Amino acid sequence: MPHISVRTRYGFAISSMLFIYVALLLAGTLEVAAHRPLWHDELFTFYIATLPTFSDVWSALLTGHEQLPLGFYAVERLFLTVFGASSVALRLPALIGCLVMSLALFKFVSHRLAPAYGLLAALFSMITAASYYAHEARPYGLELGFAALALVCWQQVTESNNRLPALVGLWLSLVAAVNCHYYGVLLVLPLAFGELVRTMTQRRIDFGVWSCFAGSTLSLFLMLPLILSAAKLSGNFWTPPQWMDAVYF
Repeated sequence: MPHISVRTRYGFAISSMLFIYVALLLAGTLEVAAHRPLWHDELFTFYIATLPTFSDVWSALLTGHEQLPLGFYAVERLFLTVFGASSVALRLPALIGCLVMSLALFKFVSHRLAPAYGLLAALFSMITAASYYAHEARPYGLELGFAALALVCWQQVTESNNRLPALVGLWLSLVAAVNCHYYGVLLVLPLAFGELVRTMTQRRIDFGVWSCFAGSTLSLFLMLPLILSAAKLSGNFWTPPQWMDAVYF
């Protein structure tokens, strides 16, 4: 009985700290989102997301001057419709994405280790440069959330008897990531590497998981006109990648 009591108090302490962390993340980020002026890239988000129709959004993206998929703007238009046109509403998807990432990392790590390590994983994610994307009206905060969700779903697929919900979650997470940013397709690579190791270890192919990986990329074909238009202008992009970017990353 004393052992159970200690574990109960320990779990309550971790849950309390996680709740405090989430509350501080929400309050702090909403404060920044409400008062920080929109910058260049976010103005692209605002003006395209507030166009009258989806057809107008597609036409704007088809010029190639904005290299993002239609899915990101579907999310932004939804939040602007529900919460009104404001900097908070515009940045809210990014905040939710980073919040989901923190909670998903907590669950992923706590599945194997003590919950305290899960709490450290959640906290660590927001003391890196990733914290900036919690209040930027671009798809990167969403991408972080979808990536962490996909990781948790893959873990559940490989270690749970109830695989179907986890498989659906894995596929939807990757589809959402790809449809919010074209580079979201790169999330498949580390997961596929992990699954390859699992395949070699177990000496059998998990066709359900590999089908999720392959199926998540199909929507890129629907976005092909936008991708080709964006590629034409990629050589003149205002911030070309540099080797030193790897150090910052």
